[in-house]
Amino acid sequence: MTFFSFELMSQETSTHYLGRAYDMDSGELVYSEEYLESAIDGRPQEATVTYFSPSGKVIAEKEIAFGKMLTSPDFLMTDMRDGYTEGVMSEGSQFKIIFKKDRDSTEVETHIEPSGPVVADAGFHYFILENWETLLSGKTLTFNFIVPTIQEFLKFEIQKVENEKKETQERIQFKTGVSNFLLKAFMNPILLTYDRRTRLLLQYEGLSNVNNDEGKSHNVRIRMEYQGNSMSLGNLQSR
Repeated sequence: MTFFSFELMSQETSTHYLGRAYDMDSGELVYSEEYLESAIDGRPQEATVTYFSPSGKVIAEKEIAFGKMLTSPDFLMTDMRDGYTEGVMSEGSQFKIIFKKDRDSTEVETHIEPSGPVVADAGFHYFILENWETLLSGKTLTFNFIVPTIQEFLKFEIQKVENEKKETQERIQFKTGVSNFLLKAFMNPILLTYDRRTRLLLQYEGLSNVNNDEGKSHNVRIRMEYQGNSMSLGNLQSR
């Protein structure tokens, strides 16, 4: 009698999209980004983001490492133009934030220990996915969003947009921003449009994490175009 032993193999998949960021006022292309994320058995492991000027020159890069909590990955972003740097690293119950305004500035390092749900950078997408059904039910959720530029976290809230013109059978839109009443007057909300079936992010509207040539933030509309990958998500086009 012959016995066969089968070893379970881990399955590697990837998510790959190209995002084009347009200025909300002028409609001009201000930069593009290429996002490539690897996953094992469906769980994200790491990602790289490369940012390009309209002429195709690399202007910034970001490395992301997904640890125990998908909503608060470690990341480090560097702008090649002026040396701007920001990043977050988890250290037990604390988070280390690093920030450098430009290559001539001193790097600042801060440790914080927020209570409650913590979201950092690309983890925002996974916070939405983890709470998808709750958000679709109409409930408003709050979380601590780490903001490296102020070396602190802000209390954010997120909810589904109840707007028939924006929400269709194919798409769903969420609105997020600071929950503080006074800060709301100075910070516009962020709008995120998802494909209802695949739960892929299709469009982002709001403040960008990539500065313009003068070192100031853009207000952008980013449209994602997903490339062929092993997740068999289909050929989705931003509209």
